[in-house]
Amino acid sequence: MKLSLVVPVVRPEAHLGKLFDTLIKSCKSAKNIELIVVNQSGTSIRSMCGGLPMDVREVMTQTIIPAANARNLGALEAVGEFLFFLDDDALLIAEPQEFCRLIEELTPQLAAAVCHRGELIDGTYLSHWPTGVTRITVQNFSAFCIEWNFIVRRELFFSSGAFPEIGTGSQHAALSGEIFVLAARLLGCGHSLNTINFIRVAHPSLLKPRNTATNLLGYYYGSGYAVGISFNYFSLWAKIYWITRVAVAAIFDSTHRYRTYKDCIKPELAGLRVKLSRARLVGFADGLFGREVKQHNWLSSMVANGKKL
Repeated sequence: MKLSLVVPVVRPEAHLGKLFDTLIKSCKSAKNIELIVVNQSGTSIRSMCGGLPMDVREVMTQTIIPAANARNLGALEAVGEFLFFLDDDALLIAEPQEFCRLIEELTPQLAAAVCHRGELIDGTYLSHWPTGVTRITVQNFSAFCIEWNFIVRRELFFSSGAFPEIGTGSQHAALSGEIFVLAARLLGCGHSLNTINFIRVAHPSLLKPRNTATNLLGYYYGSGYAVGISFNYFSLWAKIYWITRVAVAAIFDSTHRYRTYKDCIKPELAGLRVKLSRARLVGFADGLFGREVKQHNWLSSMVANGKKL
């Protein structure tokens, strides 16, 4: 088996069918692939699997578990040489020949890679991919790596510690922190992370109609937290780089970046420019000093409180 697709799911009825439709289209010519679905819903998804051009294995859990644990469980059940992590609400956008090309490029020389990421708006793919970059480095990994566009050699995934559990499922505030820690470990150990531009993965924006403000602050807190706890894997120059970058980013958050979001979440969040900076800096400090990750209600309190920060 060359490639195992690993998909955790809590509510299969919500999005999983759309992901399966894209897999049927993109993977129909591919061989030596399998799909591992970590199903936490309590109801089997076997009836949804008709037409999928691959072996499908369903791993059922008794309760909802943290996302990092679900992905790790799926990886344990996988037998593919490489793991490709996807979310249940992601969409794989690739022509069959492009997916076959992906399989061919999964050679022993490849350690890990990230696919092009973006979102689908009214049927049109909108890229979230920084331009002009062909290699992931310690300086740019946080702009490329997300849990749902990541491909890694299975053996290396486990020898690098797999996805760390940095909180308790959706109750913690550090959204999307696990992948940053894993990527930092890989880069810190000298492994290369390639980019795969011809495979695109669309995912809903973090600015969802519900909980927009808490999602936004959670991603800022999570990015800071993950960089902080990743310091053990950075060289001295990389540590200096990231301390400087976090400080500059916090200033930029409060002077310019907040304008990107202020119109769509203005009714929800007073003091946006300050809170974005604070979320990033507090996350960085919590990770750097090994403090326990904050709970999700910390984000809610920031949204609810217009003055007290």
